[in-house]
Amino acid sequence: MLGEYMPKRTFSYFFLTLIFAVNAYAAPLRFVSETKLDGIGIILPVFAGARENPPKPVMLTRWILSDGRSTWTEERASVAELWIEAQLVASWLHPNGHSMVMAQMTKLPPYSLGEQATREMFEKELYDFRYDVQEDSSYSMLAEWMATFCGADIIRAPELVPVNRSRLAKVLFFETADPALYAFAFRLNPSYPGQATASREWFAVILRIADERDDPSYKTVVNDLFGKIKSTGMFDGTRAVSAKKNRSRNVNRPIHEAAARLRARRSIKYLSTWWYMDSPCYIMLSNNNTAEKFAGEILEELEMMRPYYEMAAPKFGSSDDTVSVIRLFNDDEGYLTYLGNDFNMMDPNMTGGIFSSARRELVIRPISSSMKATREGSIRGVIKHEGFHQYLFMATGGLSASAWLNEGFACLFENCELDRYGNIEVMESRRHADILTDMIKRGRYDWKELLISHLQLDYDEFYANSKINYSIAWGLVYYLVRGAPEERGKPYAHVLDNYFNELARTGKAVDATAGAFSGINMKKFSDDFTSFWTTTKKRQDAKRRKGF
Repeated sequence: MLGEYMPKRTFSYFFLTLIFAVNAYAAPLRFVSETKLDGIGIILPVFAGARENPPKPVMLTRWILSDGRSTWTEERASVAELWIEAQLVASWLHPNGHSMVMAQMTKLPPYSLGEQATREMFEKELYDFRYDVQEDSSYSMLAEWMATFCGADIIRAPELVPVNRSRLAKVLFFETADPALYAFAFRLNPSYPGQATASREWFAVILRIADERDDPSYKTVVNDLFGKIKSTGMFDGTRAVSAKKNRSRNVNRPIHEAAARLRARRSIKYLSTWWYMDSPCYIMLSNNNTAEKFAGEILEELEMMRPYYEMAAPKFGSSDDTVSVIRLFNDDEGYLTYLGNDFNMMDPNMTGGIFSSARRELVIRPISSSMKATREGSIRGVIKHEGFHQYLFMATGGLSASAWLNEGFACLFENCELDRYGNIEVMESRRHADILTDMIKRGRYDWKELLISHLQLDYDEFYANSKINYSIAWGLVYYLVRGAPEERGKPYAHVLDNYFNELARTGKAVDATAGAFSGINMKKFSDDFTSFWTTTKKRQDAKRRKGF
């Protein structure tokens, strides 16, 4: 019966927004470019002029759970996103509004897990043979996979497409309820000369076009895409050509193969323009072939910064994901498209780099290919700033630190310089210092109340008046690190240590701030703080302090 081939979407999957994030307008379809997908041995025509669209890491959420006797934390992700990550091969976007995705049809979604699960739960459940999509799987099973992956209902039985019968064993077209979507499944033909070792599994190709489906576009897709798919075999005149994926500088340096590093490499495995560079604590992903030297300099500087990050914020216990992922784009378009709508409180157009805690990734805009610029606000400063956010999130096991401390330290590190031996020089931020001293000199504020209020700000409140709050946060951390150690009796020597001890103990930023300043006379603290920023000698003494 026809109804057998009309599966509905089982989950509220967000595939179309994850992969097909592009503003479409009508444009003719043309397939002239070929992409060699090493590892699965397929040469695939793609849109002329299309660019590779790297998948985002899945978005993770930290859960605090309890059984009544004990409490623990788990990092969970959407089962939908985890499943898409496991099936996806590659995707492409075209400036005219078309987009294209290729996937391996190996597993049905593990429905029993519900909406969210940890990676460990997901991988254990997915291993079950019940979810296997095999060479002889029924059309209804393939339709179920397609409906779920596309996020669109299949409205009739799949149609067998008679095209490229020598190289392809079978091609199926699935008509969806989405009029702008083309969904196909295909298998290679191992009997064709040179394809004896070709994969026998099903693959999916899904296209979103800038207009609705019609006969001319259908024929173009069938003839120019599926009619020209082939294997990288011995007799077809084409062999897979592997681009140099690993651009690491010191291949003999020990590298911890953490799960985060392995996932990062896998995410670009089939993208011909993307490469990676490893260092002990980082992995850089990039599609910028002119920025290899720049990428190496970024990683070297961040590796030298890492011990100072650790001095500022000691690690809480141990974590497997001690490797931090950085992504450097080739152009603004790629950077802005990739970030999309991930940040509600921040316009990516106004940024030079952003750390996404939900995706565990630092994304860099290709503003400059030079690491020489040391002026305030340079790309080097942005990377050191965002690098601290990334480190702090990892070090605290995903806890949300107070806005004043997180942004204050990030601004502090943004204005640090390292020599070639890794010795640090902590400098004042001219911009923040000018704003702060001007506020103090104008005498319009009760600094005791202002600082108490500032220490309690959440992130939304902090960013609502970012110009002033960044300067106060930087001034507070700079004073606690550089100025307070010079105060007679060192009354604030343990503020930062107490903060991290309380954050580790309670897991709450509000409690950490309260514990950090517990027992401190805030009137005296505010007087000492403002005196520091208006006394030239005190500031000069702080500048002359060696080390961190």
